Amino acid sequence: MQNDKQNNPPRKSNAAADRYASIGFRVTSNAEVSWANMPPDVVRDVVAYTTAAGDAVLFGNTRQGGLSLTLYSDGQPIKVYSSSIEDMIHKCNEVCASARLVIPNEVLVKLENLKP
Repeated sequence: MQNDKQNNPPRKSNAAADRYASIGFRVTSNAEVSWANMPPDVVRDVVAYTTAAGDAVLFGNTRQGGLSLTLYSDGQPIKVYSSSIEDMIHKCNEVCASARLVIPNEVLVKLENLKP
């Protein structure tokens, strides 16, 4: 029988799941927006900072024609919705700022040096 710790690695603290909790609120609209219209550097930063923080991110669209961003922190989904590109850019910048708070300095410096 294998050690239980090998099968169930320790989870992050509950604070990790709360990292993005204040950002998401649902906004619905019939506006046609697309992730293809998002600035590439914004999308890149969301991927880089959330994954460096040990979290995952999923990009999607809402049934109402808006954008959805789902962050998985400690296995818990945190959903962010927007009906406009401008609003989602703002929310993505908030996500990056929140993720930067838990990224070790040496990793953060490497990420910043990779920017064009």
